[in-house]
Amino acid sequence: STQSTGVTNRAMVRPATPLPTFLLLLLLVASQAIHPRGPSNPRTSIFNQTKMRSVLDQFVEAANQLDGMQIGGLFAEDGTFQDGAGTAVMRGRENITLFWEQGFSPKWLTALNFVPTNVATDGYGNANLAGEIAMTVAGKRGPCWVHLPEAFIIRFGNPSYEFESVRVVYDDGSETSQIAACMS
Repeated sequence: STQSTGVTNRAMVRPATPLPTFLLLLLLVASQAIHPRGPSNPRTSIFNQTKMRSVLDQFVEAANQLDGMQIGGLFAEDGTFQDGAGTAVMRGRENITLFWEQGFSPKWLTALNFVPTNVATDGYGNANLAGEIAMTVAGKRGPCWVHLPEAFIIRFGNPSYEFESVRVVYDDGSETSQIAACMS
């Protein structure tokens, strides 16, 4: 007579589904979890994050040089830009370039230094460029400095790596009051 030990002999148990089919099903389920909309969806295309960061570096350099033309050149022909919550959304490279050129033109703005403190990118063309802006203002009694935290929420175009859309997040009231204090 044989005694039962309660332990199943695995060599004797046959899986209901052959192992290769099981692995194929597991891979299929995993791929759907990673790319739920399927590989033909343009949102699943992979962006080169090094290239994205290079374009962000060009943006920071152009801003620090007060070069509105160069900033505008980073936008897609039909790109959009919004300078803070509740402001109008500008459309088109030409309008965005004009905005930046006018923004850098006041005689009281003598220098700008944007220092990125946090740069985040993903493989789907999204970036967040956050940092501190220090503007040197020709105040009534000499140079004055305005400091602001600022973030740029950016969507890149594929395959161009031009900016499709940029939204700026900052405290407009703080900027306005600091500039007003410098000018008084």
